[in-house]
Amino acid sequence: MAGEKPKKSLGSMLKNIFIDDSNDEEPELPVDTKTSPGLGEKFAIPTQPTQPVEMSKDVVNSLKKCLDDANLDGYDYYEFVKAIETIDMPSEQQKFKIAFSVIQNLPGMSVDLLIKTADHYTEALAEHKKAFAVKFDKVVKDNITDVEAEIATTETEINKVNERIVADQKLSAELVNKRIELTNQVQNNRFEVERQKTEYNLAHGAFVAGIVENKNKIAKYLKETK
Repeated sequence: MAGEKPKKSLGSMLKNIFIDDSNDEEPELPVDTKTSPGLGEKFAIPTQPTQPVEMSKDVVNSLKKCLDDANLDGYDYYEFVKAIETIDMPSEQQKFKIAFSVIQNLPGMSVDLLIKTADHYTEALAEHKKAFAVKFDKVVKDNITDVEAEIATTETEINKVNERIVADQKLSAELVNKRIELTNQVQNNRFEVERQKTEYNLAHGAFVAGIVENKNKIAKYLKETK
């Protein structure tokens, strides 16, 4: 209709969930989503043959920033895993042992500290997921639930027109077309939000799995060095 502002696409609104508006000039973080594992810059996509999507670059960047923002003062799991990623050794166990040998004499440093602080980053990701759920639910409400309510209202209007058996067939046809248009809109929106939700859960799960895997490796490889 004349005077109405053009609506943003659903994909654009969903993408904005992962955009930090606090610093518009912040450069986009480069992300390799097909190599393995670490703090979020690099980790493997789990094998899921039935999964039609890959991890979204925007989601990965958002989760990476979440871990950056959660970085604790001092040397902890975060810095330890970063150090591992710089070590060029064929053996994963050697990488863990070498990285720990460099820092094991730091005040308060221990294998238990690395494991404990790894849990801190898992908790940060859990809070990130809660915030995502709030924003995602609003997008669903605005683009599916509210539109479905409008469909129901339109259906009622159609029934009233038909019940009165009015001669104004033009009005009835317009309402039918509106119902079809809104129904198509819901179908398209539902597909888009489900795809975005799947992308988020895939990326989030990979982040959490990476931390859990490294936590277990720390316990496995480094406990004997104490």
